[in-house]
Amino acid sequence: MKKSRKAIVAVAAVVVLGAIVFAISHAAKNGQDAEPSKGGAPSEPPLNISIMLDLSDRIEKSGPSDQMVQWEKDTTLIGYIRDWFIDRQFSHHFQSGDRLHVFCYPTPNLPNILQLQDSLTVDLSLKYGSQLAAVSKNKDQLLAMPSVWHRSLESVYQAALPVAKQVGSDVWGFFDQRAKMQCVMPGYRNILVIFTDGYLYSANSWQVKGTAFAGISETRTLSQTAILPVSDSLDGLEVLFCEINPKAPGHFQHMRTLLTDWCHGMGIRHVDVLSTAMPGNNKGALLGFFN
Repeated sequence: MKKSRKAIVAVAAVVVLGAIVFAISHAAKNGQDAEPSKGGAPSEPPLNISIMLDLSDRIEKSGPSDQMVQWEKDTTLIGYIRDWFIDRQFSHHFQSGDRLHVFCYPTPNLPNILQLQDSLTVDLSLKYGSQLAAVSKNKDQLLAMPSVWHRSLESVYQAALPVAKQVGSDVWGFFDQRAKMQCVMPGYRNILVIFTDGYLYSANSWQVKGTAFAGISETRTLSQTAILPVSDSLDGLEVLFCEINPKAPGHFQHMRTLLTDWCHGMGIRHVDVLSTAMPGNNKGALLGFFN
């Protein structure tokens, strides 16, 4: 009887020990699977974020209840993107490979605009030199980013203010001629954020075919049925329109439909359209688009 009990206890001990070993092994395996690959590098594709500025006369306007003019709202929202981008790099150990840049199209004739656009470009790719050197380079860029971007963005808008009625932004022409080449990179998650009032008008590319226009008509918004299609498919791109500011508040829903349908026609599946508001009210929707 005593031998029998000892045998049962021994078998039980072996079973328990085996269960403990299995649990530890399973937990260790799960822990290994959960760790980022390549010493902290993310497993998802890197981000390629492009920010396009509409520097037309919209930038000097403000709504009746606004405490900020439009260029101040733009720079505040871009600051949210910049800070989110910097925070993201810490979670990816400065090895995300992400890109973020700001540009205007066509390039306006403003003082130092090419240098300013260059200063508003951050490329954290790891393809140059050793990984250690690349990480060090990325850290240096991120440390300088808040002050450099604040100064450069303010310089762009301040230079554009006196000539805002002439500078403009050819959003339709950009989608037709440049978007695929400039904003879609293989191996990246490609996102284009456009700061515009939504009319997309430019004399350089304006066309009318029935009730479809190369942009959105300020005078015939509600009677417009479509935005003219462009030549390229852009299924590798995601697009967020920010600060849409219709002449009449009741036009926003129709403008959102026109812009969304236009993007879907280009193969863009992820698209959102945000109306102008105080920056804090749009922050959640803006940053939520990247998740």
